Amino acid sequence: MFWLSKGSVKIAGEFINEAFHRYGLWGANLKQSMLKSKFPEFIRERGTGLLRTHRTISSTTAAATEVYSGQTLDLQSVLKSSTAISGEIKLENLLDKLMKIVIENAGAQRGVLILKKEGKLYVEAEGSISKDDVEVLTGIPLGSSKNLPISLIYYVERTKENLVLRNANQDEKFNKDEYIKNSKTKSILCAPVIKQGEISGILYLENNLSEGAFTSDRLQIMNILSSQAAISIDNALLYANMEEKVRERTRELAQANADLELKNQRITDSITYSLNIQQAILPSDDTLAKNLREQFVLFRPKDIVSGDFYWFSKKEGSVFLAAVDCTGHGVPGALMSMIGNTLLNQIVNEAGIKDPGKVLEHLNRNVRQALKQDTLGANSLDGMDICFCRIDEDKVLFAGAKRPLYFSKGDKIEEIKGDRHSIGGRQKEDSRTYSTREVKLEKGQSTMFYLTTDGYMDQPNPQRQRITSKGLIRHLESVLSLPAHEQKERLSTFLDEYQAGEVQRDDITLIGFRI
Repeated sequence: MFWLSKGSVKIAGEFINEAFHRYGLWGANLKQSMLKSKFPEFIRERGTGLLRTHRTISSTTAAATEVYSGQTLDLQSVLKSSTAISGEIKLENLLDKLMKIVIENAGAQRGVLILKKEGKLYVEAEGSISKDDVEVLTGIPLGSSKNLPISLIYYVERTKENLVLRNANQDEKFNKDEYIKNSKTKSILCAPVIKQGEISGILYLENNLSEGAFTSDRLQIMNILSSQAAISIDNALLYANMEEKVRERTRELAQANADLELKNQRITDSITYSLNIQQAILPSDDTLAKNLREQFVLFRPKDIVSGDFYWFSKKEGSVFLAAVDCTGHGVPGALMSMIGNTLLNQIVNEAGIKDPGKVLEHLNRNVRQALKQDTLGANSLDGMDICFCRIDEDKVLFAGAKRPLYFSKGDKIEEIKGDRHSIGGRQKEDSRTYSTREVKLEKGQSTMFYLTTDGYMDQPNPQRQRITSKGLIRHLESVLSLPAHEQKERLSTFLDEYQAGEVQRDDITLIGFRI
């Protein structure tokens, strides 16, 4: 009326014609008749390219069967709607789109989708022309719903047939339903959603504007859309089930990971505490500084705790010093280091054995006894390599098990090799002996001594090239003239630069002292 009052007849005609056909979609026949009688010049039929149908729709009551003039069925629109439904894989999005399409194409005021799960019906989605958004629910049991004709819906579930009521309030079979009785419901269309002969859901539609709103064409549209809906809902449920399984598996993995992290943290905490114990048995910097004029210790465990350890004692005017490399690293190596430290204390401090070679012979026997390696089928063949020194005023006595002693002579480094047998482990001979070697100290001349495990020389660079014993000797010769603490800094820096981010291969121990 607004555009007519403005004199815009053409625009007004378009709006009136559109309203006429919209009322037809809703089943508001009286409104259509009023517009057609008042503005016949603006009403145009929409017949081009469309299929018109006339079908008999029976009420479930004893009332006489009526024939309705079918509304135009726009196949292109139905196909487009069906394609839109099939394109959704997420259940929530599918239900939203499905309800909007169904309500629009059926000419309903309100629509509800009920799905069947494990033999029971649940209200999953509800929409209406008065609301823009479809309310996607969380599976409300049908029996708990107050806004649906429950008896009618159960009837459709049993019969698996479409049910169309021209005026439900006057229908003798269903007008006693609590919802229909209270809401005075008029037009109802209730269509089963069937897949492979079984009901997967039910579409419930109602229109209270007019009687007989759901014509044969509307029912035909619902049949087409419900067939596609059955497939799409099934796919969406499978997808949702798959997503839930993925989420459940993710939760399980996250929990398993959390459990592993907790266990790992407990193990790490335990090992860290073990580090405190291991550090407690190592000689302190103060102890070494008081007994050796100039010295340094470069000590780098590969893991938290180390299979390397160094040992110190002073007895009857002699200083004893050892660098020991136990089999393995980490916790197994650390346990061996505790055994080695205890046995050295027993041999030197308690038994009073002072000769380095004899110390190693006793250490070998005691390690084999402690680990029961002298019995048939021994479980452990672990052992240790050691560089052991006794430092007197005029000489240094040395014995080695697969480890050498390095010392300076002028500006060069000399090497005294140790014996070829480790301490402990596999032993074919009845007894194992170790030689004691002597380095004389000349008055007025200082000498640097170096005790080392194999970790420093075996460290590779990114090209997998080791430092080697010759490389170590070259670098020791390059720092000989420097004070001990500067030697440590230079040797440590060289190690870092050579390693260049490569993983540390083994525990590293390098001890230097000047006499």
